[in-house]
Amino acid sequence: MPILDDIMDHDLYGPLLREGREKGRDEGRDLFLTLVAERFGPVPAKFKKQIASTPLTQLKRMVPRVMRATSLDQLLKPSTNGKSTVRARK
Repeated sequence: MPILDDIMDHDLYGPLLREGREKGRDEGRDLFLTLVAERFGPVPAKFKKQIASTPLTQLKRMVPRVMRATSLDQLLKPSTNGKSTVRARK
């Protein structure tokens, strides 16, 4: 049996691994929204939609801001470089 270059290309394991990764991403977003809701109360639908399209690496960088921000508006406020702290995935 030949060694595959990428396990994600395997007919059996590839789909299972992709599904697991997607579930993990969803759980990460859910956890982020839970932190935001615990800190600021109910999360508006608009914000939930933004989070759904934000890369997990960006959300990970925002976690400390969740802890420091005094309001949801402050959390969502553009950073000093003028870019939004929540950006859509490419």
